[in-house]
Amino acid sequence: MKKLVSLLFASMFSLTALPEQRMTVHSTVNGDAEISVFKIKDVSLENGLFVMGSQDADQTLSPMKLAEIDSLTFADPISSSYVQILFEGDSAEIVNPFANNGVDVKVSGSNVEVVSTTDKYVTFYLKGTSLDGSLSITPSAKFALFIDNLVLANMTGPAIKILDDYRANVIVADCSKNALIGLGDGLDYNAAFWSKTQLVFCSEVDENGEDVPNGDKGTGYLGISSFSGHGIYSKDYVRVKSGELVIADVAGDGINTKDYFRLDGGSVTINVKGDAVDCNDHIYINGGTLKVLSESDGVKALKCDSVITIKGGDVDITMSGKGARAIKNDFADVTIQNAKVKIAMSGDLLMENAEATYTTGIKTDMNVRILDGADVDITCGPNTTAGKGINAALGIEIANSNVIVEVDGLKDYEAESGGKVAGLKTDGNISIENSKVTIVAANLEESGVKAVNCNNKDEINGLYEERIER
Repeated sequence: MKKLVSLLFASMFSLTALPEQRMTVHSTVNGDAEISVFKIKDVSLENGLFVMGSQDADQTLSPMKLAEIDSLTFADPISSSYVQILFEGDSAEIVNPFANNGVDVKVSGSNVEVVSTTDKYVTFYLKGTSLDGSLSITPSAKFALFIDNLVLANMTGPAIKILDDYRANVIVADCSKNALIGLGDGLDYNAAFWSKTQLVFCSEVDENGEDVPNGDKGTGYLGISSFSGHGIYSKDYVRVKSGELVIADVAGDGINTKDYFRLDGGSVTINVKGDAVDCNDHIYINGGTLKVLSESDGVKALKCDSVITIKGGDVDITMSGKGARAIKNDFADVTIQNAKVKIAMSGDLLMENAEATYTTGIKTDMNVRILDGADVDITCGPNTTAGKGINAALGIEIANSNVIVEVDGLKDYEAESGGKVAGLKTDGNISIENSKVTIVAANLEESGVKAVNCNNKDEINGLYEERIER
């Protein structure tokens, strides 16, 4: 038994430099139990019991009697069915079990081109480092990219490019740290991670989208940078279900899609020169964490041409550029429901072609609805001339929620019309039901500064609180 325990500790420490290994404890009584070596938090022997804790509560093993442990085995997560692409400097090594079954891989230095004609669901395992490499995939069926400690940089185009319209599941391996650095070519392929198809960042799943038993959870780190063009671009949609995505040092937008963006889990942090998220269709946030930092003038954190719905998760937006808008869409509603949204704006108005754009927390041509336990905190600082917390053309509805809006700027005295400061502004009505609504305006007694600007102000008096400071 001492030999078994010694073997356990020796194996754990010798494997930490390798890809994520999985350990299986074989019990003569309770069957097998599996855990990632990298997730082992502590190991102890207590009163004849083998006790192992995990960083992931769901993977903590139940105590086992030492006498009932038959053996320990260790295995790589890399299935023999994976197409392995292993980058090393100016070269790449390929392990291709589908070489005679419809997956053709060509290598030129560290630039890899994959053309698939198979109808099978293929997983491409990516690992290693190349500062002058790239991956191009032309798929013929749904497929997966399994990214495990990959650093891939391409100074003449995207680091990864997907050239046909079959969904890509992207698994960022647990406990891994990865980076994609690209240079948009200014023409067709304008992102570090460019895709013609849907991109889904998720756990390890099969071709039907079902979790693989004991598969990777896809919780690793992926940094994306692009010195021209966008961070991620898709001609379809981008969905994030897991992983830690950090998109920074990007000349264009963080995420740009021709369809929609959806966040269900994991975390996305964006610090770019363009819009953080720019979609042709809707933005839907159902969970996870989104953090946006921006210093650019005239940009938006969340921008789309359809509805913006935040029905869970945490959204934290900080913008210091002139004329910036945190949440902006056209001709559709903005709904925040059972979610936490914090917005901090500090940039002044932006003058372009003799027209002023005023810094605003939420701006829409339709309605803003804040419902069902939402917690919304919007601040427009003292430099935000004619700043507005929420500006909804048709109406504002607040129910069963907590809302605080602070607008500390002054009126735009150069404006021929408009240019007023407002916490809540609409050309229609405001409804407030069973909610705590506080409007803070440091210059409330100045002309052109209003806590609330709407058609039915007399009807909602007493349903919100006005202050000059928090």
